[in-house]
Amino acid sequence: MPRAPLAPLAPLKTTCPPRSRPPSRPSPRYLLSLLLKAQEDHRRVLEETKSYMHKDYRDRLTYNNNQLEKKYNELHSNYQQVVDASTSLYQQNEDLHQKLNVVTSKLQQREADYAKIESNFLEYMKIIRPTDDDLSTIRDRFKTLKYTINRLLLSLNKKADRNAATELLSASWDNLQDSVRSLGVPLDHFYINMLMEKLIMDTLVKYVFNVTLYVGLPVNKAYAEVKRWMDERNPQWSLRLRQQLCSLVANPKDIETQEAIQVEKSRIVELIYCHLVTSYPFIREKDKADAASTASGREKGYYAKVEEIVDKAVYLSLAIRGQDVEIMTIHVREGDESFDPERMTLEQKSKASGVVKFCICPPFQGGDGEHGFLEKGKVFCG
Repeated sequence: MPRAPLAPLAPLKTTCPPRSRPPSRPSPRYLLSLLLKAQEDHRRVLEETKSYMHKDYRDRLTYNNNQLEKKYNELHSNYQQVVDASTSLYQQNEDLHQKLNVVTSKLQQREADYAKIESNFLEYMKIIRPTDDDLSTIRDRFKTLKYTINRLLLSLNKKADRNAATELLSASWDNLQDSVRSLGVPLDHFYINMLMEKLIMDTLVKYVFNVTLYVGLPVNKAYAEVKRWMDERNPQWSLRLRQQLCSLVANPKDIETQEAIQVEKSRIVELIYCHLVTSYPFIREKDKADAASTASGREKGYYAKVEEIVDKAVYLSLAIRGQDVEIMTIHVREGDESFDPERMTLEQKSKASGVVKFCICPPFQGGDGEHGFLEKGKVFCG
């Protein structure tokens, strides 16, 4: 379908606002006044700001100075306290050093005095004691004596006449005949050596260690009575008497006393040697052969070993008698007393406990808890 023709455009109407009058320009004087005023305001603000900043800085500076001064005063006070304490400590140290010098001088003087007293005491003990032994050396001498006996018997091991030894050992103790034979007839070599050690020690105990004063002295019996009398009245005097008498015994210039001692020692040697010869018959022939081969012709070998044992026992008894404590043998009731590990040691092949069947070597004990002495005995429990 054909379009309709367009209508003609209406003419445009324009309306313009009325023109206003341009503003009037400020005068230069007015502008200058405004500028001056602005400068004055700016200067005033700067001055106020400067003044405020200066005041705040002064306040902060004053505060910091005050704090620093306060801290300085505290540190100075602490420093002064340290100086005062150091001065006081130095003075105390000087005083203590002087006191130390005085005490050291006194100590050195006392040590010198004690050394002199000890020297005098030792000299005195040498005068009243027959030997230089003390309890420790006596204990060592006991061990040496036991070792010497044991070494002798070890050299005779399995060389005994079992029948002769059994007869001898069975007859040596009246109260132990059944106990000895209960070990076997004839006795085994081990038991022969064990009982022979017991026989030797019993002989030494009876004729050496249990003698009132010393072997071979004619005054032993009289001394026993005097000792008993003095012990009841003044034990210290009794002790000093025993030590001084032992010192007289040890004097080698007393020929008469030394001869009496030697006679008794020879008797003990012969007694022990006869026991050995009975149980070990080859000994006498061997010693005679050894003596024949020497220029002096004196018996050597086992006889000399027995002499060595007796000499050690006799010397040990003298050392014991010279001590400040009285050392005695402790009797052990064989067949009745129980094994006491505090005072006894066990022989080989012995039961670990039970009743003591044989006392091979008795305990030796003396003194008290402070100056005590104990040499343990050796027993066989079966």
